Amino acid sequence: MIEQASLVIGNCNWANKEGSLLGYKLIDGKYYAREIDAVRATTATRINAQGLVELVPYNLFSYSEQFTNAYWLKAAGGGVSLPTITENTTIAPNGTTTADTIVFPAVSGSQFSFIYNEPGVVGNYTTSIYLKGASGGEIIWISWTNDGVNYLRKQLTLTTSWERYDYTANVPATNQGVIFGIDLRDSQQSAKPSQTIYAWGAQLNEGTLKDYQKTETRLNIPRLDYSNGTCPSLLVEPQRTNITTYSEQFDNAGWSKYIGSVTANATTSPNGTTTADKFIDSTDNDIHAIYKAYTISGDTTFSIYVKAAEYSKIAFTNLSDSGTAKFDLSNGTIISTAANWKNSTIESINNGWYRISSTTNGVSGAKAIGTSLLNSSNQEVFVGTGTSGIFLWGAQVEAGSYATSYIPTTSASVTRNADVISKTGISSLIGQTEGVVFMDFEYKNLDTGGLIPIFLSNTSSNQFYLIITPNERMLAEYYFSDVTQASISTATGFAQPNTRYKIAMAYKANDFAFYINGQLIGTDSSGSVSGLNDLALNYLFGSNYGPTGQNINSIALWKTRLTNTQLAELTTL
Repeated sequence: MIEQASLVIGNCNWANKEGSLLGYKLIDGKYYAREIDAVRATTATRINAQGLVELVPYNLFSYSEQFTNAYWLKAAGGGVSLPTITENTTIAPNGTTTADTIVFPAVSGSQFSFIYNEPGVVGNYTTSIYLKGASGGEIIWISWTNDGVNYLRKQLTLTTSWERYDYTANVPATNQGVIFGIDLRDSQQSAKPSQTIYAWGAQLNEGTLKDYQKTETRLNIPRLDYSNGTCPSLLVEPQRTNITTYSEQFDNAGWSKYIGSVTANATTSPNGTTTADKFIDSTDNDIHAIYKAYTISGDTTFSIYVKAAEYSKIAFTNLSDSGTAKFDLSNGTIISTAANWKNSTIESINNGWYRISSTTNGVSGAKAIGTSLLNSSNQEVFVGTGTSGIFLWGAQVEAGSYATSYIPTTSASVTRNADVISKTGISSLIGQTEGVVFMDFEYKNLDTGGLIPIFLSNTSSNQFYLIITPNERMLAEYYFSDVTQASISTATGFAQPNTRYKIAMAYKANDFAFYINGQLIGTDSSGSVSGLNDLALNYLFGSNYGPTGQNINSIALWKTRLTNTQLAELTTL
């Protein structure tokens, strides 16, 4: 059936073009790619194909192929001119005419001419760039600094072939902004003539060298998440703020250590860098905890990545009111959840790492909350060894009833904007008088209001939408000329958090049907149909409904009404 769809988004095709979200439309029996718009305006994280937590996009440089852009700063000293840059002058390593020409003026003595950027990161990072000479033999310098003052420079003699040059450095927290640049200078006090080189594909990424990833503004990038295996899903989430500072630096003074200590950078973290810390017990007969003080109100979700060391059991602990949510890392299970916690989860990541989360239940005010070690009998209070511990990384505290994707922080809280996915002007791909809307997704949870996973519209008067209501009904409605034409719903409490659903709504005048997971939910034999032009996910609908997290496996549209037998087959898990 899928081969007859007029538009397919997903269906294991998400990864065909990393950094873009593609829909496939059927024309004369062949599918053609069409890019779907994604807006977030902030960076975010995902689980990549290697099972690692990764920034999206992981190339932290903007305008990676546009050195004429003001993002790339230009400087000169000693009375010489700035480098001259001309864009798109020669064929780049990827076969496109997108490489830039950079002409450095002649220098002598202490003179220099420089193109650079200051991204200001802290930790283990790799910078890289593709370079070649116009005629071969050009001598230039690649410069890095890891403290804003002490440069690490490497002299290069370029050939007429493209080479990728890279450098990895551990940038301390005292940095004034990592500087990466290309420059011409006279370091041996012998004059350097003018040099013409070609440059393309600058990259800054966390950890060791990664495959090159093109960027422009960097921010509106869809997240193809591999949490469920080799076939990625589209991660669509609401706006959230991680209010915990120093989320990967548990040795920082901002984290209080109660009868324990922290060894920094003790092992490889879930993002592949050596940035995970180890929390170690003491020899006291007491609780061994690491925590912070928070002022919270309503549902607040705590999450952290943990890995067993000498201890394999850990708890979220409320030191202010007592009560824990306990987890066993030896088998990936939840041991227990006290009354002042709820919605506990444990998710296997990679290499023995788990992400655990739990939500406060009816707890408000100033609270001291963190994690504590558990002994083999699941007890918080015990006599420690003074040398045993557990690995920690990536703490997050966010307002809401479930944990969203990890948001790294340093000295201040960080907000990730909501993902908004849409495509306008596609009336040719949406059935105008009949059709089917299909969606395969994992429903996460609700915070307040309801959720609209998918929304088709023409005007405010003509709409189709699927709603998960505050009482967790699934409701499919077709709305035309300000009148509800068809409305079919499940019973209340039907939608279960962290559950996968395949839904399909078929529409045709006086012939509507709604299926979920192979079962007929209901039909409607009275109603009109009108044309629809636009598609949106995570759509904010008035004041009562808003975006809530979901992992979308696939979406498809048909321009004809499938039979009920076909709808049952299409939606069967």
